[in-house]
Amino acid sequence: MSKVVLELGGNAPCIVEDLVPDLEGTIARLVHGGFYQSSQSCIHMQHVRGGVYKEVKDTLITAVKKLKGGDPRQDDTSIGPMISESSAATVEKSVNKAVRAAAKLLVGGKQRGAFMEPMILEDAPFDMDARKEEIFGPVILFYSYNGDFKEAVKEANNTHYGLQAGVFMHTRTTQQ
Repeated sequence: MSKVVLELGGNAPCIVEDLVPDLEGTIARLVHGGFYQSSQSCIHMQHVRGGVYKEVKDTLITAVKKLKGGDPRQDDTSIGPMISESSAATVEKSVNKAVRAAAKLLVGGKQRGAFMEPMILEDAPFDMDARKEEIFGPVILFYSYNGDFKEAVKEANNTHYGLQAGVFMHTRTTQQ
């Protein structure tokens, strides 16, 4: 008998509702989920839909700017290199294509060898690979929604991946 490890794809969406009780804790979880292992994990959180859009956006940008790149064996390193320089180049190509198609690069995005700065892309078009596929790099896609929670869930489910998703909200009995 052989031991086998299977890798699955993912682009886990998260929704942040307007009544989230702990915004600072929520942002910490989004940053961890978005950039853990330089986002080279099939459960990497890739999409954020914000109900408290501006506040989440500004706080998330500030948190990402504080991430320290470097040797992952060092305690003060937040994000290390990708598996290879070609992997980083593939991520950079996907991001640049999305930016040319109207996405806004809010922070990060520079490649130096196998290291890719953590980044946030805002409003990447839905038909872009950056949105449809698993980026497998340090990228969070950020979108707003009009306050219709059911519509946000429907859009979050608009993927052929389905390993993980997250919802940050105040406990409410009206959501189903």
